[in-house]
Parts: sequence; structure tokens; C-alpha cells
Amino acid sequence: MDSIDYTLEVTGTPGHSPGSNCLYDRQRRWSFTGDTMHEGRLLDTINGANPADYRLTMDRLLRQDVTDAFAGHGPVLNAEQLRAIADEYLERV
Repeated sequence: MDSIDYTLEVTGTPGHSPGSNCLYDRQRRWSFTGDTMHEGRLLDTINGANPADYRLTMDRLLRQDVTDAFAGHGPVLNAEQLRAIADEYLERV
């Protein structure tokens, strides 16, 4: 997605819901994660969620070079928090 001198990469991140996407600002190293990644237990048992897809999404997000993640709910997450949430999910599921 391009705007005037500004680019966001759209990444499919299914798991929470089949059509989930995250937006990645490579220049600032920001990820806009919406409901895919947030503080607290990730919701993978709601209608439409898929834990196997969520695992793949966590792997994908761990490979991004991110300093801050802007979740759909809760505070902004730093890289350490993002990694901890993803690692906890991968260990649990």
C-alpha cells in the first residue's frame, strides 16, 4: 500500500480470523497487528479462528524486524514483548 512517500507492506496473518492482515512499515520497523497480536491470551478458539494458521502467523511475525507493534487492543508492544507473546503462543499450541 503506497501513499505519498509512505509504504506499508500488507502481510496475510490468518489465525485469529481467516482474513486477518498486518501492515508493516519497513522504514520505521513498525507493525500494525490489529487483533492478530496483542497483550494477553491470543484468541484462537473463537468462531473462524484456526490455531494451525495462527502458529504460521506467529512464525512469520517473529521473522519481521520490528521495534514496535500497534495492536488493535491494549498498549503498543515493543520487540521484546512481541517476541514473548509469539514464543508463549508457539509453546502453548
